[in-house]
Amino acid sequence: MSSPKAYEYKANLSQEQILEYLENVVAGIRSGKVTLKNGQGELVLETTPTTRFEVSVKQSDKSTGLKLKFKWRNDNASRDESGTTEN
Repeated sequence: MSSPKAYEYKANLSQEQILEYLENVVAGIRSGKVTLKNGQGELVLETTPTTRFEVSVKQSDKSTGLKLKFKWRNDNASRDESGTTEN
């Protein structure tokens, strides 16, 4: 069983740079593999045909925040170490 992996990216970007980043994520979802890179390496996520998608917004007089969340079960998440499916 592999250990959980984490990735975080925070930066002040131009709208064009944000669009490029999101377009790469979209291309990865289409291909079934999203590749995320930072200065410490890369993380490849294998997506599934059905994905939970959430959008949340927090807005105040001073700022606005938009969060996009994608979540799916890994193909092996419902299998135990012997390779059989759990009920």
